[in-house]
Amino acid sequence: MVKIRSATEKDAGTIAKVHVDSWRAIYRGQIPDSVLDNLSVEKREQEWHERLSQGVTAWVAEVDGSVVGFVSVCPSRDEDADPKVISEISAIYLLQEYWRKGVGQKLCIKVFNVISKKGFKEMTLWVLESNTQAAQFYESLGFINTGDVSTDHIGCQNLKVIRYRKVF
Repeated sequence: MVKIRSATEKDAGTIAKVHVDSWRAIYRGQIPDSVLDNLSVEKREQEWHERLSQGVTAWVAEVDGSVVGFVSVCPSRDEDADPKVISEISAIYLLQEYWRKGVGQKLCIKVFNVISKKGFKEMTLWVLESNTQAAQFYESLGFINTGDVSTDHIGCQNLKVIRYRKVF
């Protein structure tokens, strides 16, 4: 059974592990191997500890008491969006063995419920152009490809990302 709960600073280490393991699984072949091989759980743990201590809104998915995934949200960071009414999924990652088992959907449904109650009218996110698995997942949740393209600089490589939007 999957349990969704608010993340706390104590979750920084497990979130970091999920973050790194998930990146290595989903982005292999899309992002340079050198970037993936040099990811540090310890560095990510420091980053997540800092984010969570500063009030970043995040939830974790637990199975049998172990964190298997997480999602974080924030007001939209896009220059053309009103952050008072448009929120953004800034990160969502699951351990590979929990892909396509409904865990990501449960995390997103939690986010949609909380965010809409806070008065947000839309949600956006950015997906690596080559990440068709993520694009299909978001589309199944009602997100629409806006056609907006940007560039993300990962490992000294310019990679295209595409914006998706969901209206509540």
